[in-house]
Amino acid sequence: LRDDEVSHDLAAWLAVIRQCPFEQIQVEPLELDDVNMMVSETLHTPPRLTRQLSSILLSKTRGNALFLREMLLQLSMSGLIYLKLNPSRWAWSIEKILMDAEMPNDVVMLLVREMQSLSGRQEVENHRIAHTYCSSCLIGTDDQLLCLKIASCLGSVTKYSIFDVLSAELGGVDLRATLSQLTAKGFLIEDGERVRFSHDKVHQAAYLMMSRGQQIEFHKRFGLALSINALGRVEPADDETFFIAVNQINAAGPESLPDPRVYSLSF
Repeated sequence: LRDDEVSHDLAAWLAVIRQCPFEQIQVEPLELDDVNMMVSETLHTPPRLTRQLSSILLSKTRGNALFLREMLLQLSMSGLIYLKLNPSRWAWSIEKILMDAEMPNDVVMLLVREMQSLSGRQEVENHRIAHTYCSSCLIGTDDQLLCLKIASCLGSVTKYSIFDVLSAELGGVDLRATLSQLTAKGFLIEDGERVRFSHDKVHQAAYLMMSRGQQIEFHKRFGLALSINALGRVEPADDETFFIAVNQINAAGPESLPDPRVYSLSF
């Protein structure tokens, strides 16, 4: 068992048996090269061809060998990894796996528990932020926790360029760097020019870390920041940016915007 898979009761039992002589082996998560070797050997495919697939599986299984085996079986049973006859070899669609492959439930629960633990360590800070809204307050929080909250407000999938705009709004916080850290931990998955939550439950847990007041404030600030950025560009802004801005303002609600002319952006 891994340390993050041990329940309270099991931990108490292990504490008792540690009094007996036995060897304890610390199991670390597999690295990308290890995962790629396992995937390559399982699919009888050269490592250079399986590396992109392995990278996705690493993010979905957190390097747990048992979860990786379960994931490969699941992909095969669902037809996302299939045997191609001419030539005879295993094949897959990266796009379909990103969109359709469910993360193992055990991994989802680990991510949610880790996120809740991260939130618990910031409980006092979060309480203060929920009642005081200013850039300095936001920047003072843990970067990864803040980034998870921002991403959860924006939706399950968001373009990196949107985070770039909000980085400036938050006083220059490097959200891209933090997104990479969250991707490495398995909370998020890189998808070209976008980043997505690894699972709906992870997205939901991140959003529920905030009070309703904080959710409203985030939606309002992000919606206005994106609107101002889009309107202030020399070149025309893409429709998606406007859509996200309007969606954020709508999520905040009309009561959060005292000036009705500002809220008219949503019409």
